[in-house]
Amino acid sequence: MPRLSHADTLVLLDSIKLLNSDCSSETLPDRTLQSVISVIPNEMTAFDGFGGEHEYSGSLWYSPPGTVSQESIQILGELIHEHPYFLHCMRTMHEETFRISDFVSLKKFQKTALFNEFYRQFEGDTQITSAMRVSPKNLVVLSMLRPKRDFNDQEFELLGMLTPHIAAAFRNAKAFDAVRVAKNGLARAATKGAIVLSGECTVLFLSDLAKLYLERYFTDFLGNRLPDELMRSVREAKQKFQSADYYKPADPFVTRNLDGELRIRMLFDSTTDEITLVLEEVRELTARDFDSLGLTRKETEVLFWIFKGKTDATIGELCGISVRTVQKHTEHIFTKLGVESRTAAVMAALDRIGT
Repeated sequence: MPRLSHADTLVLLDSIKLLNSDCSSETLPDRTLQSVISVIPNEMTAFDGFGGEHEYSGSLWYSPPGTVSQESIQILGELIHEHPYFLHCMRTMHEETFRISDFVSLKKFQKTALFNEFYRQFEGDTQITSAMRVSPKNLVVLSMLRPKRDFNDQEFELLGMLTPHIAAAFRNAKAFDAVRVAKNGLARAATKGAIVLSGECTVLFLSDLAKLYLERYFTDFLGNRLPDELMRSVREAKQKFQSADYYKPADPFVTRNLDGELRIRMLFDSTTDEITLVLEEVRELTARDFDSLGLTRKETEVLFWIFKGKTDATIGELCGISVRTVQKHTEHIFTKLGVESRTAAVMAALDRIGT
């Protein structure tokens, strides 16, 4: 592993500072492009998306602007299977940084249709690439092109250090969009709670859903003051963010109770000095969640165990009834939900209870 020079370290820190200078999706293209270009000089920088079925979902943004036509993007989508990062990263969903030359010789890559019909027009003789996961089913792939001169080990190391911060910027922008929905009075449509704090950690905004989560998971939550444990975590994360040390995105604050888990992500906005907390609950469904479906108590219990994937025999043992009675209850459930199969019953139930 090459050792970074003092100058490289300063450039990297400035690039990370730029990434974290804002949280909005509107500035995300400019922040990500400029942060990369400031660290590694190249002919063209491109961000591309890949979906859950390992399919190319299109170009996100690139620099210089206006250099890639829609026709070229279509060609890339048709030939992307020839690219080493498709074969390696997309099929494994690994987050990884690599050069084309780490997998195949540049001479061999330059014989592919992908190179000749797409990359050649941008003088993309050499490439360095980073794949980053921005959601469970989606990858964003950053690629940099340069004519003739390959990317060296120092540049490889720099990009590997920068990539986690770029991925965090994507996730933060998505979470920040959810916060803005809540702040605009659309909290009912949001799936996440939101809290906005001043630089002194005073609560400026608290969505109804966030208040519900705090009441559910903290016994010492009162009014507009954060629980002590959460406040300590926020202050520690803020201190790290403001320090001159190499910044690592704050890990989510996680707390649990008997019904589920609450994850709280912390977003820091250096322009306003505000701190945004995004709260998301992960709950294990219980039989009580099916009470609103208009079924009898025993039918509700049977449907819950169907949802859990239990067989009729196992459901009979769990409910203390015969297999034949389980089947009778199942028939009644089908009739009441207007379905004809166990799978359809579960899907209909989840749809009605809003899960």
